[in-house]
Amino acid sequence: MILTEENIHILFDRAISILKAQGTALNHFQGAAFEKVLYDALMTSSKQLEVSNLKKIDHVSGKKYPDIVIILSDQTKLGVEVKTSKTEGWSTLGGSIFESTRV
Repeated sequence: MILTEENIHILFDRAISILKAQGTALNHFQGAAFEKVLYDALMTSSKQLEVSNLKKIDHVSGKKYPDIVIILSDQTKLGVEVKTSKTEGWSTLGGSIFESTRV
């Protein structure tokens, strides 16, 4: 498979299936711990889909964003910012991303 910005949803759909298969075990992962779980799911997805133009997937994490960077062989970079919530809803007191921390 050739991964593009237009069909990246296929990679994420596969990763979501992998995550859903883990069931409630995922409830124990929050924040940076879930970033690693998602990174692993994306790596597995890319191998299952045999993405031929994938250069690498980086788990950046820390005080930088995005948390995960997908780099294609043509140097296209696709970023994933990972957020978790312990409740059904989302609320924030302010943004957590500053341009100066962008990778």
